[in-house]
Amino acid sequence: MYRSTLELDCHVRPGANAVIFVSVGQTNYEFDLTPTINWVSSSSRVAAHKISMDIEIAAPVSNTNTHDVDLKIKALGNDVLVCGYSMSRDLFQIASQPVWDEPGWQPYDISGHQGENAQYQGNGSLQILNGQTVEFGGTIVVTAVS
Repeated sequence: MYRSTLELDCHVRPGANAVIFVSVGQTNYEFDLTPTINWVSSSSRVAAHKISMDIEIAAPVSNTNTHDVDLKIKALGNDVLVCGYSMSRDLFQIASQPVWDEPGWQPYDISGHQGENAQYQGNGSLQILNGQTVEFGGTIVVTAVS
């Protein structure tokens, strides 16, 4: 088995803790997070909670292999903003547009932004209101095999 760690940078709106449920493939995680800042859509990773999920990939694995995963994130108790994502040693890419459990409710895109204006490049933001669930697909690009 090959293991890597997916990390999400999360902010919780002031007022109450949030319980975040994350499913990566068939593995479920639960995080109880305290409020951070009164966030807006342009919040940065500064002072965000970093939550980590170990991901196992079945062998064989070699450099440049790609592995698709399905993600589901639910927030309970308070609103949550995922403002960044990274992996411990590999590359995580958003493979599908996030879909919320409320049809048509899609204010932010975590896939990020590209273009000439460097101020707006990088990871996007994913807003999940109290009680909402969002699902999207991701691709892990294995960059180094140990």
